[in-house]
Amino acid sequence: MNGIGVPLLALALGGASDVLADQAKGYLLNGSDDLSTFLGNDPARLSYLIKPEQADLGLIGVPVSREPVGLIDSGINADHPQLNGKVLETLSVTDGPPEDRLGHGTSVAIGMTGACQTCLISVNVMDAQMNLTIGSVVDALDLLIAQKQVRFVNMSLGFRADAAGSDAICAKIAELDAAGFSFLIFAAAGNLGPDVPMYPAACDSESILAVASDETSSGFGDVAGQRPIGVGRVEYLLLSVRPLIELGQLQDALPLLFELRELVPADAEIAHSTAAVLFHLGRTPEAYAHASAARDLGRREAGLTWLLALTAANLNKRAETLDLLRELVADHPDQSEARVLLAKILASDEDLQSILQKHFTRDE
Repeated sequence: MNGIGVPLLALALGGASDVLADQAKGYLLNGSDDLSTFLGNDPARLSYLIKPEQADLGLIGVPVSREPVGLIDSGINADHPQLNGKVLETLSVTDGPPEDRLGHGTSVAIGMTGACQTCLISVNVMDAQMNLTIGSVVDALDLLIAQKQVRFVNMSLGFRADAAGSDAICAKIAELDAAGFSFLIFAAAGNLGPDVPMYPAACDSESILAVASDETSSGFGDVAGQRPIGVGRVEYLLLSVRPLIELGQLQDALPLLFELRELVPADAEIAHSTAAVLFHLGRTPEAYAHASAARDLGRREAGLTWLLALTAANLNKRAETLDLLRELVADHPDQSEARVLLAKILASDEDLQSILQKHFTRDE
């Protein structure tokens, strides 16, 4: 590898692959049998990428260089929500359009762009008949590195050594090296095992970083990682909303929760979470409606009963508030806060909002 700074781009890439193109011409790597679910413009029907560890620290996307990054693949679906604000330019070096028709380039682009903004230059190398040829790859390398002087390029594709003209890719990379261009290519190592080299990953160049995976079928690589996982809209939203709530970014979490309520209206836990966020934002009538919905869906968790009691009290629903507090105390004797509030309401003729205000400011 050359001496230029390496972004964390490679960490978003896998190395094992599936064949999505004619073996005699070339392979699109780091994919699955059907990636067409990454195509289209209906968010509810699209697939999304997450990290294998289920995004405990957030969703797919690691910091990368702030400068443009190149993708040589099947093009991209610029309408995909996970590419929103990331696309700088979409190009094609074949008679095929720059738009993705397979889903492969889109899935790879999501995994490689991370947190960058307006950074991605995508070059389609699939022709109108969905063939991947060595000539198109050579042209794409020249376009990105020589003409646009992009320093970081991802190629989740490859050719076996017995493919006619496969040495032309290595020759082009050597030519670009000799011309003094500073660049680093992240090339997938393939899935035919460590003894079957795939090009350009196997080209003898310090400007190539071969990316493998931890799967036994993976080719040899300089680095290895796990492939991202494709999920549907609901799981993607759930994984997106969790860190927002934990970080206290409730205004950002709320639209995602509303969408989840529409997509899975029978999920009591989502209704409960929506009610809790609304209550913290001071939108009590809406919080009461969603908390009531969660209860109607069969949820009897103590936290929900307490939340529903508080929203009912704020709306001055005295009889319902008393019923809920009595239920909470009976079912959960350890709920001392509920017991104290129940006693105060029973002992006072004041409106419930006044009682609540005194109760929650008693220690101030």
